[in-house]
Amino acid sequence: MRDDFKLWRKAVANTSLYQYKVFGTFNDIPARSFYKVQMDTEYRKRWDKLVIKLDIIEREPFVTDRDQLNSEDSGNEVLHWIMKYPYPMNTRDYVYLRRSRIDMKENLM
Repeated sequence: MRDDFKLWRKAVANTSLYQYKVFGTFNDIPARSFYKVQMDTEYRKRWDKLVIKLDIIEREPFVTDRDQLNSEDSGNEVLHWIMKYPYPMNTRDYVYLRRSRIDMKENLM
């Protein structure tokens, strides 16, 4: 068990789908740099050789609350991601909702 990485999986009622939540810590890269790489889908297509297709198919920008000037929110993004996995695994086709938040006051991403 790794103390710097946590993954939760929860079944969605009455479906064969799951919700995932991930928390992790990296000590060899600044948090802001890691965040930018994860959010930049065009850059990911260039460096990740497993990506077959990666597109943001819908974007719903977050309207910032003026009382919360110490935070940034990406808004909701729906991504379509096709990944090529090595044998014996098959290609995977994902559609998922992505949202991130940066809280400068609490020093959290």
